[in-house]
Amino acid sequence: MLVDSGHIQEREAEYLNRRKNHRHAPVEPLYTMCDAVECLNYFRGTGDHRPFRPIPGVTVEFLDAGHILGSALSVITIQNGKKTIRLVFTGDLGRPGLPVIRDPERIRGADYLISESTYGGRLRHALADVEQELLDVIVRTARRGGKVIVPAFSVGRTQEIVYTLHRLTLSGKIPDCPFL
Repeated sequence: MLVDSGHIQEREAEYLNRRKNHRHAPVEPLYTMCDAVECLNYFRGTGDHRPFRPIPGVTVEFLDAGHILGSALSVITIQNGKKTIRLVFTGDLGRPGLPVIRDPERIRGADYLISESTYGGRLRHALADVEQELLDVIVRTARRGGKVIVPAFSVGRTQEIVYTLHRLTLSGKIPDCPFL
């Protein structure tokens, strides 16, 4: 994804430079595909629950964020003399009870929490309600001879939808349709 993002950066810069009316011309990409490939030499993988010290006085531990495969939240412990600060950072957090992904792990206390909040003000529907809603749309549309198109812009949501469609099909709840 990082290399693909570098490609997008390059194309966006080319597009803006072709327009020639951009006030910051010439536009340079933030990073390129080559930069992305080069930076991979500096990555070092580590698993969940394996604390490590990137610098003296700082310990980092990754916990499962339950968002997509490999997603993690970071628990950063900073020792500054006699004072210990516990900082937790997370991007997207998953929801508990999903069939494909493990539940997000619970954090035991934090002095500071930094979190993604795109959907922070929304209540999530119960999974059974979402499954029934999807089934109702499919059955109603199949009866009319229509097609169900599911826009899927996220990896995790796509996994959930494919899994749910598979389960509903195996259970015989979805009528025989040409698209399945």
